[in-house]
Amino acid sequence: MHPTSLAPKDQGPSDTVPSHGPSNMGFVLTRLRLVSGLTLFTFVVTHLSNHALGLISLDVMRSGQAMFFAVWHSLPGSLLLTLAALTHLSLVLYKQVVRPTLRMPWIEGVRILLGIVTLLGLALHATPMVLERLRWTGSGHPVSYPDFIGLLASGDPMLWNQLILVIAAWTHGCIGVHLWLRLRGWYRQRQIVLAIIAVLLPLLALLGVLAAARALPQGDGGYASPSAPGYGGADDAYGNAYGDDYGNADRRVDGNSPGVYGSSGDGVGYGSGYASSDGGGGNYGSERSGYGANTLPHVLPDALPYGANAQGVSAPLLGAGRAPWLSKLLPADLHAAQSVIAAYGVLGLLLLLIALRIGVQTWKHRRGRVTVRYASGREVKAVRGASVLDISRMGGVPHASVCGGRGRCSTCRVHVDAGWEALPPPLEGEQKVLQRIHAPSRVRLACQLCPRHDVAVTPLLPADAQPQDALPYDPMKFGAEQEIVILFADLRGFTQMSETKLPFDVVHILNQYFTEMGEAIESAGGYLDKFIGDGIMALFGLQGGKGSGVEAGARQAVAAARAMGERLVVLNARLSQDLATPLRLGLGIHAGPVIVGEMGYGRATSLTAIGDSVNVASRLESATKEVGCELLISAEVAQRGRLDLSAFEKQNITIRGRDGGLNVHVVRQAKDLPRLRRA
Repeated sequence: MHPTSLAPKDQGPSDTVPSHGPSNMGFVLTRLRLVSGLTLFTFVVTHLSNHALGLISLDVMRSGQAMFFAVWHSLPGSLLLTLAALTHLSLVLYKQVVRPTLRMPWIEGVRILLGIVTLLGLALHATPMVLERLRWTGSGHPVSYPDFIGLLASGDPMLWNQLILVIAAWTHGCIGVHLWLRLRGWYRQRQIVLAIIAVLLPLLALLGVLAAARALPQGDGGYASPSAPGYGGADDAYGNAYGDDYGNADRRVDGNSPGVYGSSGDGVGYGSGYASSDGGGGNYGSERSGYGANTLPHVLPDALPYGANAQGVSAPLLGAGRAPWLSKLLPADLHAAQSVIAAYGVLGLLLLLIALRIGVQTWKHRRGRVTVRYASGREVKAVRGASVLDISRMGGVPHASVCGGRGRCSTCRVHVDAGWEALPPPLEGEQKVLQRIHAPSRVRLACQLCPRHDVAVTPLLPADAQPQDALPYDPMKFGAEQEIVILFADLRGFTQMSETKLPFDVVHILNQYFTEMGEAIESAGGYLDKFIGDGIMALFGLQGGKGSGVEAGARQAVAAARAMGERLVVLNARLSQDLATPLRLGLGIHAGPVIVGEMGYGRATSLTAIGDSVNVASRLESATKEVGCELLISAEVAQRGRLDLSAFEKQNITIRGRDGGLNVHVVRQAKDLPRLRRA
């Protein structure tokens, strides 16, 4: 199918259906997802930094915890954190439901998987704490660091959940920040330093927790040794040294009941029940102290323990009379059961997400399909409303997208070859990016272009484009018509000469020749296009280069030809012992319109020029053999460069493949050219 055959056809009434592709609201949602994610990342940074203070001392760690709670457990902080979490989760889930394809860069897939692991880890980690704080019978006091650290240091399974949660949440956040900042030059310059910090912070947090655990008192009021029953003995209620934080023997509830968040020993525990003993007590706390331990159920029947109660009695909702199948699904410990229920809720949410996605994609397929044709000839059919970038991913077509399709980097930009007239104009967000890169007409961002008719496109960047490629549109790179000057050079008789020499000698002579000629060309302001065997192609007057414009290019090319002739004389003198006959040069210079751009494949891609003017310059170089001179300069070059070449013979020669003759100036020796001042 030719691109012109992809012009929009009469699609019927469905054409009037509004597009469901990216809109200005899409940019707003992207910004909200970014801001909410940064808020959550800030919370994690401060949380880990607080843990790292344990490397200094336990007291400093507790002081840091007070500051942490002052910010995040205050009413504004709690509202901000809750709103950020709900916003981020909702927008991420919405994006996964409506995105046309699940094909994505590997780093995006890893980030999503880490997000799921983080969600599960939070369900296991935070649910009991949140419920305990929300209980109307609870004190609302946070768990102290000694309590929590003692629990982890005792080898409780919660330790592994904490480690996995920290690694998943931190890595998820770091990937998000990296994808957000990697287009910025200052970030790329400091990327190694920031990567080191990203590795060190969670490591220091872990070391801080371990250091604080070693600092806890081991005898009176410390966490018990692993061999002791549970996590604390009946008389070694953990936290005696810090009991004043929560209450003491004199604290009363309702004015007449003994203190719950405290004990007669001024101790603090979490209530027994994380392990069992013969007496049912002494498990992570004791019967004399417990964080919500139900030591007096007749006084506070609703004060459920953090674990089983001090007397070994299970919580009412999870009593011995429950069904056997429920015992297999939920543990007997109340808080452990709350965590598992929350995890089941996360899994149920994921199943609901999958069902919604299937329904949305089924509905989209009923709205019709479009065809996108690529420059390679490949065609991909997809649902209407999908972006060109998503369509490329559906069809397995390699397509650059450094920012992941968020309309920020411009590396996914395409040239619309056909179907341009039927496309909607770019929205505000896309328009700003296109203006920033000075994109010409027919260039659009593939991640924002959602065709409702068949189109043909050509991606303008290779699939492995890097952040530095997200620069203003460069016509020298992507193709533009320019008037420049082209020079061709070739060694005469070198092929026959090389047949009598060893390969090493041939390479040695050619490398010295290329060095001399290359330096002469670049010193004059030219661009070395390529070496072809023993031939050279050079361009002068390129836009954006040194001395751009055809006039400057003509003077540069003539100056380069003179320097090449002079250097060849010096080279012949240096290689006189290695050469039976001196090296001879043939040169051709012509000016005219060409197409300049980066062409090739893979590592062989380079800036070059194509067009009739290039062919004419090559023919002039070949014609020096018949004319018997070293250099032929077209009259076009002399005219455009305002060069006085009247001292040299002028001829009209026939150029193969060109109608009519071409006026040229015949230069017997290139070194005889006049020395020109720089344009």
